Amino acid sequence: MNDKKQTALVIGGGSAGMEASIKIAQAGYKVILVEKMPVLGGVLGQLHSSFPHWENPQDLLDNKVKQIEKLNQITVLTGMTVNSVSREDGFYLVGLQGVNQGDNRIVKVDAVVLATGFEMFDASVYGEYGHGIYPNVLDSLEFEAKLKEWGSGQGQPPQSVAFFKCVGSRDRSKGNPYCSKVCCMYTAKQA
Repeated sequence: MNDKKQTALVIGGGSAGMEASIKIAQAGYKVILVEKMPVLGGVLGQLHSSFPHWENPQDLLDNKVKQIEKLNQITVLTGMTVNSVSREDGFYLVGLQGVNQGDNRIVKVDAVVLATGFEMFDASVYGEYGHGIYPNVLDSLEFEAKLKEWGSGQGQPPQSVAFFKCVGSRDRSKGNPYCSKVCCMYTAKQA
């Protein structure tokens, strides 16, 4: 993108999508930021604390949203998903659809940035660990919710916690032959 009149579409309004939008707008380009959820933030808003500085993720999120609101070059479209993409005359024609079906539009952009985040692995496919069976067996985001609860003085924290790492990683029988490359540091942060 070398013409400042050009527009970038950023798909995903989590921390990476917000940061990409901010940097592109600060460089002088127009940005359309699309998020399928009704608000920006992605997983960041679900976390109890950040690592290594133990900042409140909600404060980080609020700061990013304020930066976006100050940049007139950024148009935020929440509650929207991408339903088509085609290339025509050097542009991308991207079909957007409102999650509630009422809002459909096509945007013409010069560049597309994918920042769609991730989906949690369904740990219940490993019945031997008890996720979905026992109330005290949690995935990482469920544990983050508990950390928030305990941090606000609600509920009683447990005396001990066990972490199972690599559940679902490098297991061809479950369709994941690779290492996620996230579990080790994330577990260290939670511990």
